[in-house]
Amino acid sequence: MKINCLSDTFFVSPQVKVGDLQEVKARGFKSLLINRPDGESWGQPSSSQIEEAAAKLHIKTVYVPYKMGQNPLEVLPDFQEALENLEGPTLAFCRSGTRSAILWALSEKGKRPTDEILKAAQAAGYDLSKQLAD
Repeated sequence: MKINCLSDTFFVSPQVKVGDLQEVKARGFKSLLINRPDGESWGQPSSSQIEEAAAKLHIKTVYVPYKMGQNPLEVLPDFQEALENLEGPTLAFCRSGTRSAILWALSEKGKRPTDEILKAAQAAGYDLSKQLAD
């Protein structure tokens, strides 16, 4: 699994599959934040399949779908609420990890300097300068 660190308690990755959950657990994640909408592509596991398998491993999951092309501000309040209520460390995922990284960056805006957020995202392989431009 390719897991990218954005902070001490928040990480993002591409699509997590049911078979990846043992590794997610072994790597110490307590929570999983599903940002990929169900049915986005053929063969993708549903959020309920991930949630069911994760529950057996005592990994808390929250489903906050963020569709491609959707304004991230529409889902940001639900994302922030989920983060506040999840025990970390948390792994969030979508198709590539980018949408999850965008939501994290927007949730951090105002809490830490923008250049610090951009640097963390860049180190993880995401250029979010357009999303955080004022």
